[in-house]
Amino acid sequence: MEAFENYFKEADLNKDGKISMKGVSFITKFGLPTDVIMQIWRYANPDRKAFLGRLEFFNFLRLVTVAQSGHILTPEIVKSSLYGSAAAKIPAPQMKSVGSTSASRVTPSTAMPQGANGSTSACEQFFQVNIKHICAKLQVALADAAKYRFELNEEICKREKAEMELVSLIQKVEESENALLRELDLSESRQDWLQDENKKLQEEWDNAVKQVEESQIALLKELDLSKTRLDLLQEENKKLQEERDNAVDEVEEVKESQIVLLKELDLSKSRLDLLQEENKKLQEERDNAVKEVEELRVGAGPGSCEAFSKFSMLELQQATENFNNSHKIGEGGFGCVYKGFLRNTMVAIKMLHPESLLGKPEFEQEVAILSTTRHPNLVTLIGTCSKQSALVYEYLPNGSLEDRLVCKGGTPPLMWQMRTRIIGEVCRALLFLHSNKPNPIVHGALNPSNILLDANLVSKLSDFGISRLLIEYTTNTLGHHTENPKGTFAYMDPEFQRSGQITVKSDVYSFGIIVLQLLTGKPPINIIADVENAVNDNSLHSIMDKSAGEWPFVQAQQLTNLGLRCTQMRRRKRPNLESEWKLVESLMMAASSFVLPSFKSQLDDEGIPSYFMCPIFQEVMKDPHLAADGYTYEAEAINGWLDGGHETSPMTNLPLEHLELTPNRALRSAIQEWLQQHP
Repeated sequence: MEAFENYFKEADLNKDGKISMKGVSFITKFGLPTDVIMQIWRYANPDRKAFLGRLEFFNFLRLVTVAQSGHILTPEIVKSSLYGSAAAKIPAPQMKSVGSTSASRVTPSTAMPQGANGSTSACEQFFQVNIKHICAKLQVALADAAKYRFELNEEICKREKAEMELVSLIQKVEESENALLRELDLSESRQDWLQDENKKLQEEWDNAVKQVEESQIALLKELDLSKTRLDLLQEENKKLQEERDNAVDEVEEVKESQIVLLKELDLSKSRLDLLQEENKKLQEERDNAVKEVEELRVGAGPGSCEAFSKFSMLELQQATENFNNSHKIGEGGFGCVYKGFLRNTMVAIKMLHPESLLGKPEFEQEVAILSTTRHPNLVTLIGTCSKQSALVYEYLPNGSLEDRLVCKGGTPPLMWQMRTRIIGEVCRALLFLHSNKPNPIVHGALNPSNILLDANLVSKLSDFGISRLLIEYTTNTLGHHTENPKGTFAYMDPEFQRSGQITVKSDVYSFGIIVLQLLTGKPPINIIADVENAVNDNSLHSIMDKSAGEWPFVQAQQLTNLGLRCTQMRRRKRPNLESEWKLVESLMMAASSFVLPSFKSQLDDEGIPSYFMCPIFQEVMKDPHLAADGYTYEAEAINGWLDGGHETSPMTNLPLEHLELTPNRALRSAIQEWLQQHP
């Protein structure tokens, strides 16, 4: 058993407990030929395993021992050697194998018994044994042939199958070659197309490179220009920085100067306050002086003209900026009228030309009349400059009635309520003049250009140059005769034109023309005939001025009849205004209910003229002052309005051009005179 293990270890070349054909080749050292060993391998490994285990190797060694002892390996002997059932039947004679032939081949010479004289039975026995041995070998050969035939058939089948696979593979190879050839053709065409595309791409690339190079060149040029501009900008920035530094220094200097100026301003304000207080005191003293002069003038009687202010030519020049055309507000045959600021008062200055229709007597006549008469609807004379024949009146900002009838300067038209009020105011002024004592006064030149309107559209008569104090001309007739009648032709009394005799009825005629003109808005020429025709045709409404609004029919009819009565060609047929005043007053009162409060001109319940009332306090003014909007207010009321931060007019709500206030001394004098007459 130990020898067996040694043989197994020697044959186990891989040392994994398994014996391969290569591992049993060491048995050749026992002197057995290779084909015998192959036969023994097949007997010991009937299952054709690639490796022998221990059991199979043990059987292999047993068969090797049997073959080495000279026995022929027949199936019976192999079976007996492996399984132990026929060991005793092994023939006695020992047989030695021939080295280069098969293990079953035994030469006759060696198999035969020795000695020539052997018996026949022994020879027969020898031949029988050889025959059996040959039969056994034949059987083995046949079995091997059958086996080899089977294996050959298998190999043939495998070869045919391999040939078929080879043919199929060759077909596939040919198909692959054809496909490759086709692909090769396509590849060649694609290669040509790719070459063309590559050529185009190369050209595009070259163009792109060229454009990039050109762009780079242009960018480099732009960069150079940008660098140049940057240098210029840096230089300009440097200059601006220097200018800024200088400006900052100047600002600092200005701030320092401002501080100094503020200090000086504070000093100036304090000085101004002192001066204003002194001025106020002086103003009060002047007002008192003016009041005293007014009282002296009133007490002195009609001939006292010296109570009015006397102005020098230098003062008039300063007030009008040397009679600048920008201050001119009117011009006529008598001369020019200028707007000026004289002694803290807005005034109108009438300068008479040397060759004016009004001579020295007329100038003195107007001064005499206006200096002795005072009425709310008569323009107030402030003073004169006798050397230059100049008259200084109160300034009336709304111009003349003629300007408003034609809407000069884009002014809105007068509504019928205002026109009715103006008719009443003119009638009242004429009544005042005609009832003057001891001698009535006739205006003699009444027309819309001589009717002025103040800031509240209150009418005032002006231009008394040709006015006359009437004396008894004939029995029971007061009048004045002149050889050279003067005035506006369309408004002149026809009898005055023919005879040269002027009476109060001459003013009545002019008043009638103005009434018809306010009703119709027509020019004075032929206006009497037009109105008479309309009345006769019952078409009065057709000639009424539409810009004045809707006239009430009764009111329009009564005013029309009044105008026609006043414009009778015969003087004796014209009415006295005193007899017509009740009608006119009633019409004024009726129209006043339609007028806005700021335009009411009627008297209140106590008979106080509305223009004596302060628009803010709604009471009689004691110290009237004129504001930049042209309205007159009580000083305390308008100062309170302005001190409250207002810079607009209390009446119109429009911005004021300035915040300066001017004492309205003429109105103050009129208020004081009215209060004396109505205690």
